[in-house]
Amino acid sequence: MRIGIVGGGHAGTEAAKAARQAGADTVVVYSGEVVPPYSRPRLVALAFQQAAADELWLKPAAWYAANGIELRLATPVTGVRPATGEIEAAGVWETYDAVVLANGAAPIRPVVTGSEGALLPLWSYDQALAVRDRFQPGDTLLVLGGGILGVEAALRAAGAGLKPILVEKCPGLMPTQFTAAAGTVLRTLLEQRGVTVRTGVSLTAAMPAQAAGQWRYQLDDGSAVEARAAILSIGARPALELARHAGLPVDRGVVVTDTLLAGGRVFAAGDITQFAGSTRCSVREALGQGKVAGANAAAAAAAAGKPLQLYRYQPAPLQFAFNEIVLCSAGDPGVAGDAELETLAAPPAAYRALVRRATRLAGVQMIGTKQDFDQYVRQLASA
Repeated sequence: MRIGIVGGGHAGTEAAKAARQAGADTVVVYSGEVVPPYSRPRLVALAFQQAAADELWLKPAAWYAANGIELRLATPVTGVRPATGEIEAAGVWETYDAVVLANGAAPIRPVVTGSEGALLPLWSYDQALAVRDRFQPGDTLLVLGGGILGVEAALRAAGAGLKPILVEKCPGLMPTQFTAAAGTVLRTLLEQRGVTVRTGVSLTAAMPAQAAGQWRYQLDDGSAVEARAAILSIGARPALELARHAGLPVDRGVVVTDTLLAGGRVFAAGDITQFAGSTRCSVREALGQGKVAGANAAAAAAAAGKPLQLYRYQPAPLQFAFNEIVLCSAGDPGVAGDAELETLAAPPAAYRALVRRATRLAGVQMIGTKQDFDQYVRQLASA
């Protein structure tokens, strides 16, 4: 039984492990990266010299061979044939009994006049090294995006001795997790740690500044910022070109059933999937989807009539901590007008609020404390 895995992130690695455990004789993981599968959320720590490369690996390099998994690095997949289970890489087609598509997402790049070389994605290992080599302490850095990715990048940049300027087009920070009140608290904490915050503005153009090695970034409120470079932290979209070319059902992601079947012999997992209408996939969900997709690929390939597992969506709470800043959020962010926000007592310099709908707990937000957060998450799960 041969299983091919396209993508070496959290979902792909977990799918390979699950397929082997389910009885697959041959499991091949294709990765376009030159390094072993790594934790993408840890890239920002590598970029600002706060983590070593070997701290990023999902598994030790020897783990793959020891577990009967063939890891093909620097081998991007260029074609998939769902009906026959064929995968093309380096101009060669190979046939598998089932395939797991887990080739993830790609960072969103804004259309900005004159931005070639001025905007640095932070989505791959090589890009993290490029950021690390670009900056010196004291440099000004523009961070585009006020979600959790941008907030972490700005905090780590400040911790590395840079001067970060965080730009968010929405009125407040982390708008998909926090209310305006929570965003204001977070803004104050960031500014106390050396991060300049600009909200309600967007980048419109970038051009070389008069000073060597500097860029001038024009914002839509008429102001401008000079910086060594800008980091892109405005999110990502599923990488759909391969799936679309293969004829798989594609909307905002690869549309899958509750067994994560995309079509033919192909299952899908991770950032690339659109499950129950949603394309948002946390690390926790990627691991869960990878486990189910890998096991189901092996079961389908065995053709023994074994029922396939169902994937159950489990929303993952946000928990982040860096340099004494603690951020927690789960459930409904409370941005709609029919939500009631209840601000609770919290320790000094902290914030805690509950979102209720018709007296039912719908969400929780905390800054500077984790007190009772796990309890609230359990309540949300049982609601």
